[in-house]
Amino acid sequence: MELRSAQIADVQQKLADVDGDERVRFWDGFSLIEAKSALKWLMKEVVATRVRCGVKEREVVEFTKQVSQERQQASEAAGIACEAQEHQDQMILINQRQQEAEDKEQRTGDQNSDQSPRGEQPQDGVEVPPETSFFSIPDIAPSPNKRY
Repeated sequence: MELRSAQIADVQQKLADVDGDERVRFWDGFSLIEAKSALKWLMKEVVATRVRCGVKEREVVEFTKQVSQERQQASEAAGIACEAQEHQDQMILINQRQQEAEDKEQRTGDQNSDQSPRGEQPQDGVEVPPETSFFSIPDIAPSPNKRY
């Protein structure tokens, strides 16, 4: 057993010597000036990379704010569109009711005209001239020949 342990220790020592020798051989190819120059270059690259990373992080924050604002604007626009659609639906409903009322009035007017001649007073006591209606607007445009 002791022989086996001695063999294992010997192999471990040989591996440690080879590993250490390779490290020494790698650094033997560089002078101290070259190593110092390489270290400076590496540090500059690290700093430049960190700066680029910081810039990208700020851009991400700005884009996140912009997306948030655009989402809010889209939400407001959707609300306005919904309100506009509701208003349009209400206007259609009002127009339909008005049309129904006009149709009903016309039907009752046709029934009254069959019963009494035009120009006479209806039952409620108000005479409606034949050329006017409830929704007519008088012509108020100025005459082109008239001087003011």
